[in-house]
Amino acid sequence: MKTKTFLAVAAMTLATGLGAGYLYFNRGVAVIVKNVGDRPIQSVVIQATGFSGSLGHIAAGHSKQVDVLPSGKSRFELEHADGPRLIINCYFENGYTGSISIDVAANRLVRKECNLRTGFL
Repeated sequence: MKTKTFLAVAAMTLATGLGAGYLYFNRGVAVIVKNVGDRPIQSVVIQATGFSGSLGHIAAGHSKQVDVLPSGKSRFELEHADGPRLIINCYFENGYTGSISIDVAANRLVRKECNLRTGFL
């Protein structure tokens, strides 16, 4: 009886540890948007498969970040009130970590840098 209890507790401890490790390491992809233009960008929203995150207003020369947790294979799009939707072609999916940095000026993508990896490392 003691062996069964020990095995049950050990299994639950292992499952809890694995679950906590997955949540710790699977934080998603940090998307950093910097406004390199001379005007503020209003109502900025990042969208990916199964995800939408609002960055709100980004003043000229400033940046904001959101952690994107896609539900499947994805790229992301940046929408804002003053211009066209910008499609950012950096492939990622659930389980990827790292960062995507983009510089935008009102209606155009100026620069992008994708630093992504899969798995826990």
